[in-house]
Amino acid sequence: MKKLLFYFALLVTHISFGQGKTPASRFDSAMRAQGGLGLTPVKFTTTYQQKLDSLAIKLGAKRDTSAMIPANKITGLTSGNVLSVAGRTGAVVLTKTDVGLGNVDNTSDLSKPISTSAQAAINTKLTGTGASDAETQISSSSGVIEDGKFVSRLKLFNWWAWVKSLNEFALATHTHSASAITAGTFDIARLPVTASGVSSTTALVRGDDSRLSDSRTPTTHSHPVSQITATGTASSSTYLRGDGQWATPSGGGGGLSDPGGNGLLARNALNSTVARSLDGVTDRISITNPDGVTANPQIDISPNYAGQTSITNVGTIGSGTWQGTAIAAQYGGTGVNNSGKTITLGGNLTTSGAFNTTLTVGASTNVTLPTSGTLATRSGAEILLNKTIDANNNTLSNIPQSAVSGLATSLAGKANATHTHVSTDVTDFNEAVDDRVNDLIVAGTGVSKTYNDATGVLSLSVTGGGGGLADPGGNGIAVRTSSGVTVPRSLSSASPGLVITNPDGVTANPTFTLVNPTTKRAYYEQVIYASNMLALGTGPLTNVSSGSGAGLNFTAETPIGYLGITTGTSATGSSFLGTDQNYYTPGSSVKLAIEMVIVIPTFSDGTNTYQAYMGFTKQLGNAGNYIGWNVQTSAFQGRSVISSATQGTAITGTTATAGSSYRLRIEYDGTTAKFYLKPETSILSDTDDWPWALDGSNVSGTYTTGVAGITFPSGPYALGFGFYKAVGTSSRIGGIKQIVISKMY
Repeated sequence: MKKLLFYFALLVTHISFGQGKTPASRFDSAMRAQGGLGLTPVKFTTTYQQKLDSLAIKLGAKRDTSAMIPANKITGLTSGNVLSVAGRTGAVVLTKTDVGLGNVDNTSDLSKPISTSAQAAINTKLTGTGASDAETQISSSSGVIEDGKFVSRLKLFNWWAWVKSLNEFALATHTHSASAITAGTFDIARLPVTASGVSSTTALVRGDDSRLSDSRTPTTHSHPVSQITATGTASSSTYLRGDGQWATPSGGGGGLSDPGGNGLLARNALNSTVARSLDGVTDRISITNPDGVTANPQIDISPNYAGQTSITNVGTIGSGTWQGTAIAAQYGGTGVNNSGKTITLGGNLTTSGAFNTTLTVGASTNVTLPTSGTLATRSGAEILLNKTIDANNNTLSNIPQSAVSGLATSLAGKANATHTHVSTDVTDFNEAVDDRVNDLIVAGTGVSKTYNDATGVLSLSVTGGGGGLADPGGNGIAVRTSSGVTVPRSLSSASPGLVITNPDGVTANPTFTLVNPTTKRAYYEQVIYASNMLALGTGPLTNVSSGSGAGLNFTAETPIGYLGITTGTSATGSSFLGTDQNYYTPGSSVKLAIEMVIVIPTFSDGTNTYQAYMGFTKQLGNAGNYIGWNVQTSAFQGRSVISSATQGTAITGTTATAGSSYRLRIEYDGTTAKFYLKPETSILSDTDDWPWALDGSNVSGTYTTGVAGITFPSGPYALGFGFYKAVGTSSRIGGIKQIVISKMY
């Protein structure tokens, strides 16, 4: 390989010499420089010289004989044949040492080593992988690890283009938008200024511009309240009057607040309102426009309402089709089935005289009767009085003028009593229109009018307004009664069959409920508290007990709670389950009722007369001051009791059988107490159902103040059920299945 390199160098040198580019002296030095390659001086022959000259000519070199190697520079060449080789004659076998190549090994090109100097030169060169654009175009050195990669000229060019695109650098010559300048001072000469009176969206107005005059009329704009100069205090409840004063609207509170939603207004606090909507009942009460936004609410009985078995007072039926049996004559009907026939009356039909009247017609008949007088017949002589014959629809013939008195001799030029005119026939049409318009406009509250007939000018003046509606002064549905005036209202029902929940709309929307009078408790009363599974802490129930063994015993397996006094060493004890002492104070419009289902206990000694009591009591845990039922050894008694010595006449109930269940009820309004009693033989009923007979057969009697000289104990009262024993050690325990406390309508 080294020989090839040498020969190639020699060839190139020869070509260069041929072109006159390199002096011949350098060839000699080049030859000597190859000594390190193990080459000896070359001995050229004429044949070698001719081959070199031929190759140089083929490569386009021009042979220059003057630049050839002098003969004295090449030794060992003589004319004729070679006499010896490396000092040897005969059949000579040369070794690499013989030709000065002792250090040359016959190895492949890939296995040839490099010199120490060549390796040192290579070590100074860059090695490794070139960096990519993404690896050079980074904005922070944090997290970058030296990886020994080199950057090519192209990547370096790309990196510089990326650096120039960053906003962190700017060219020596560049521009800024006005919003990018946050500090410094502008030379006023650089600011764009318009001429006086010239409008512009990109330039400033001169200080002497005529449009900056104090006398200029301002355009429409607004000011905050703080910039308004007025007397008084501005607040959410005041308004600015025309005389420059902050004033409070009449009616107090500054008007009702907006509820924040559409619907009926219900005042729930001073100046505070909530939006309400009337609620109906599916298939019972239907309500159109329940919130009143688009039109007035209309409350009606649903067309799907199935009705009820009986109605005591029907009232007025406004529309509908009767599909029941024929209505008898004594109830205003005909008593017969007139199917397919129609009787139409436009007014009252009254007959005078007890005679039959028969109208006989032969076909469809349409007769107009006179308002008074006697009908004329078609036969016989009759006198017509005060009659007018319409000449347009009737023809009078064969009547001489002499037979008609008072008839004008000529009707030419006369108009009918009723006739019309076109506008051109009216001599002062505009005046007539002015007067008619004035007549049609009627002044009302806050509106006055002035009409000048001479000039035809009608002026209207409106006063009031502003401020909003006045606060009604109480919670409920607001109703406007006059201009700016409202009053609070609450819906009410005139029938116990229509129950209204939330009638004032303060806490929730009013709700209407139709109640079947034969089955539902809501028809008769409003339930305050009702329970089958008794438990303290629910509703108004409390417990007061004293004495050994007194108290409550509730079980989870059954809906029965046990109350009373178990056997103990103490002879006296009491236990009461019900409301607190101040629960009810009677009033003229308030009537409460308490109803309970109890299980009668067994009294073994029978020594205590007042062993159990239920009703309105003055003293908790004491059977000596109450209005209600008491249970003796074998009977119920309804009483008004102030003390053991002061008792009203007893209302006797049924026999009290130990272990049996009974339903007891007392209604009381401070004047009259009504006592109900019946055995409870069926399954425990739903508290929503009405358990009493409608015929009053379950009412044992009523008790009124003053009976037998005994008045009722003064209130307030607790409502509940209690046991009391004064002597004996036997137990006094009864079961409670149900309790209902309600307000009567």
